Amino acid sequence: MKKLQRLLFLALLFSASAFAYNPNLPVLDTNRLPNESTIIGVPTSGVGFGSVKVSTDGGLIINQNTVVDALNSTTANLAAGATFTGSAVPDLNYTAVQYIISASQDCAVYVDQSPDGVNWDISDQFAFHAPTGNGNTIQLVASYYRVRVTNTSATATTFLRLQVIDVPFLASLPRSLDNDGHLQTHTYGFQDSYATEQHLAPNGEVIAVPLYKLAGDVFTGNPLDTNFWTPSLGTGGSAVVASGELTISTGTTANNAVEVTSVRTARYSGLAPNKFRTVVQLPDAGVVNNVRHWGVGTISGTSIQNGAVFKMNGTSLELDTYRSGVEAPITNGNFNGQWGRNFNPGLTSHFYEIIYQPRQVIWFADNKIIHTLTANTAPWTDEIHLPIHFGNYNINGSTTNVSMSVRHGTVARFGIPDIQPTSNFVVGLNAGLNLKNSPGNLHGIVLSGITNNAVITLYDSLTATGKVIWTSGPLTANGLPFFIDTKRIPFSIGLTVAITGANTNVLVMYE
Repeated sequence: MKKLQRLLFLALLFSASAFAYNPNLPVLDTNRLPNESTIIGVPTSGVGFGSVKVSTDGGLIINQNTVVDALNSTTANLAAGATFTGSAVPDLNYTAVQYIISASQDCAVYVDQSPDGVNWDISDQFAFHAPTGNGNTIQLVASYYRVRVTNTSATATTFLRLQVIDVPFLASLPRSLDNDGHLQTHTYGFQDSYATEQHLAPNGEVIAVPLYKLAGDVFTGNPLDTNFWTPSLGTGGSAVVASGELTISTGTTANNAVEVTSVRTARYSGLAPNKFRTVVQLPDAGVVNNVRHWGVGTISGTSIQNGAVFKMNGTSLELDTYRSGVEAPITNGNFNGQWGRNFNPGLTSHFYEIIYQPRQVIWFADNKIIHTLTANTAPWTDEIHLPIHFGNYNINGSTTNVSMSVRHGTVARFGIPDIQPTSNFVVGLNAGLNLKNSPGNLHGIVLSGITNNAVITLYDSLTATGKVIWTSGPLTANGLPFFIDTKRIPFSIGLTVAITGANTNVLVMYE
């Protein structure tokens, strides 16, 4: 039957063409009606005949209507972990497929393509995070496609709306050419994978900032290098370095607490955020009556006072911030990042990062956002200058030996090492003058008006006690000023200068 229909169509088409181009036909004039002909064909459905349409000026009309694909659309709810799988649809008449989805739970959407409707060789995956709906357009390159949706949450959906549309033609690129015939475009800004806008400077320069390490390091040698790390082992705990990896273990003493903190504090400069980065591997899926931290934070005893960390609390992962000792946990199942509402560390290592600044904290795993916290109404911490912190604690009388492995720990600043330094000129004897009450760098000092036995001492402290950064020792009288380059010596607590023994003058330059 189909062969007969095709022959009839070709015969009609040939006769119409012959009629239109026959040179023996008389010339039409205004007093004679034109001859009419109709081109018909069999539609793709194979049912009946259809007339081919032309516009008023004789142009052939091509139907470009989009079509809703009922075989791959659904409103049926999905149980936790369940999957809706659409049917194989031939796409030879379409160049793209579009979907839109909205649901009460997080889902994964898959658009599969196949050469035969059986072997699905291409699968594009898209994450949907409830409750805001989204959609995508996917170019079709194979003969068949289908759409699948998996409920990736631990709760059944209360509503799910998936609509799939077949598109005959993709939208063309808007065309605007310059005087040389090139495509004319305008760039407002670049957006990275974290949806952060990256802009150009007013005169066209690309704005780019390097990462500058502020605190921490890799782990080499054994024992742990106490020039960079401060361990607190409790009773029976250990912090052992082997093969470039630090293993922190509680031991079997009840309620033992083991901590490793960076000697240096990562100073926040106020212009750009800081980034904590580490590689951590847990050898278990969590241990009851055990807590493990990795992140940045100031410590008092075994309590974090201010900071932001990843926290394995028993068998559940949390993302915690601390403000003056008050913990604000974000529990697994309530995350809002690219991983969805949940993240499972498993038994393998991951890159963990925390980007923090006064208004925002973002937690990452393997370069994907786990959660973003925006502090709109109150600060999330009372201290933004933070050291690196790793902690492993047994609680509630537990004597289980629990461990965690760390391959490095660093905090870097988004930006160059220096900021504009300031200075303070101190004259004569001074028992102790506090120049700064937070971390910074010492750029240099200029001595002048020196008398015999004058001693200048600079402390990493809020007072003229504690850690000495630099001391002159007893000086010899000298009327000529001279400069000492201190190479941006860092201080973590504050900067205090003392002039003792005899009068002298000192200009201190620092940031």
